[in-house]
Parts: sequence; structure tokens; C-alpha cells
Amino acid sequence: MEHELVKKAYKVYHLGMISENPHEGYTFDNLPITYAESHSEAKKKGEKHLFEYEIDGKPHTFIDIKTVRAKNADMILFEGKEMPRYEVERYIADNKYKSELIQKISKYPDTELFYIQKGYVGNCMQFWALGDRGYTCKFNSAQQYTKEQILSHYINISKENKFWPVSYLANRISSVVDSQNVDYSEV
Repeated sequence: MEHELVKKAYKVYHLGMISENPHEGYTFDNLPITYAESHSEAKKKGEKHLFEYEIDGKPHTFIDIKTVRAKNADMILFEGKEMPRYEVERYIADNKYKSELIQKISKYPDTELFYIQKGYVGNCMQFWALGDRGYTCKFNSAQQYTKEQILSHYINISKENKFWPVSYLANRISSVVDSQNVDYSEV
């Protein structure tokens, strides 16, 4: 999907600025962005932030300055606002993910209850605990949410969370011995 380009983004640098250690200079990924119409304009605009860095102990010259287009940081017009391209792409991807998730959850009956999974402990799924107070691997301590709650509020939480219908997981519960609850010296 193409959007109207408002400002072209460039990274302006010289080799004396680049370091693998971010405390000693810039890594290529975190170089500042300069907005300009061309490489030469970006070079002129961006030169001011280069003076504190030397190349092999010598001051840099204009000829040492390099420019690279940073298209993902271009400012584009999206829904009436200027935004960096990477933010627009993230916004579109998030909305697509949410739309697909809403469709998936909507196929269940209104009476369905859900667990919200937040990662794993070993091989055990970890769920939001009763009253949204922490996390648990135990079903009897996990909070159950209505379809309406999931769709109206919880759909906007982190992509790390997964929604599981209680009816689906009910047939997949097993009893385990948690090694954290045994003392090997007692046996």
C-alpha cells in the first residue's frame, strides 16, 4: 500500500562515528535521521552532528561524509497525519492481527469462556491468574473471561498473550508433579 511521501529520510555519517559499542559512537542502526530532498542536501544538513567524531584521530572532511536512504523512516501521509513509514507499517500490521483475532474469537458462541495465556513455565502453559493478579499454571487458579470481555477490552493487549477457549483446553489438562515442590534430600 503506497502513501504520499512527505519527506525523504537519510542516515548521514562518516566511518569515525560508527562503533560496535553504542557508548563510543553510533551503531549503523541508531544513526540519527536527516530529512532532505536529495543525498547532497542531506549531507549538508546532517554535517553538523558529525563534527564531534574524528576519523583515525583526524577531523573529517566533507568528502568523508556518506549518506544512505532510510526509506523505512520516510515521513508519509497516513490518515491525514505525517508519520514515519515504519510506524504506519506497524499500525497496519497490528490492525490486521487484531482483525484476524476478532474473527477467530467471534466464531465461538457468546457463552464461551476464555483463558489468557502469558508464556510458559517449562512445558506448562502460564495463564493470567484470578482477579488479574499475576500468573499461574493451575487451571483452578486461572481467570476465565467471557467472549464479550475479550472482544471489548483484552483484544488490545500484547501479541504475546494468547486466548484459549476453556472448552478446548478442558480436554487437555494433565496432572504433573512440579519439581519445585519436592525436596530431594528427604528421599
